[in-house]
Amino acid sequence: MARRRLRKACRNCKTIVDKGGSCPVCGSTDLTMKWYGVLFIIKPEESKIAKELNIKRKGVYAIWIL
Repeated sequence: MARRRLRKACRNCKTIVDKGGSCPVCGSTDLTMKWYGVLFIIKPEESKIAKELNIKRKGVYAIWIL
């Protein structure tokens, strides 16, 4: 059985963090493993969702953080 990688999400900017103890985008150390849904932003300048969520960088984001 394959092991699932445990990823954390930044409570500040919702970026999904693969490894390390801080967010590579905002530098926050307030990370949580309690999040749901994944949002892939490829072209934030053209995305209505990115504008709605105030996301300015491409990346992988959590939709809902507990």
